[in-house]
Amino acid sequence: VREHAGIVLSRADIEWFSESYYRNEIHRRNPYADPINAGDLSGVAPATVVTAGFDPLRDGGKAYAERLVADGVATRYENYPTMVHGFMTMQDVDRAREAIASVGDDLGDALDA
Repeated sequence: VREHAGIVLSRADIEWFSESYYRNEIHRRNPYADPINAGDLSGVAPATVVTAGFDPLRDGGKAYAERLVADGVATRYENYPTMVHGFMTMQDVDRAREAIASVGDDLGDALDA
C-alpha cells in the first residue's frame, strides 16, 4: 500500500472501501470476509490469483497465493508487473485481454477436470 497508493487507487479509496466492507475490527479478522484469516485453506477450490505490479493490493494478493500453496491448494499466481489496479477491466489494454484469456483458460481447465 505504501509503495503504490495513489496510482489509480488512493489511500483514501482503500480506507473508504475497507470501512464500507468491514463493519468493525472483528469483521476484518473474519475468514469469510478475508480468507487469508482462515486457520486452514486446504479445502478450498483450486485458485488463480492475478495481481498488478502498480497496485497497492498486490502484496496482499501475493500473500494469499502463497498461503494457498502452503496449505496444499493448487494455485497459479500471475503478477503483471507493469499494470495498475483494475487493469483487467480496462478496454483496449492488451495485457488485460491476455490476463482475461489466461484466467478463462484456467477456469475451462478446472471445469473439464
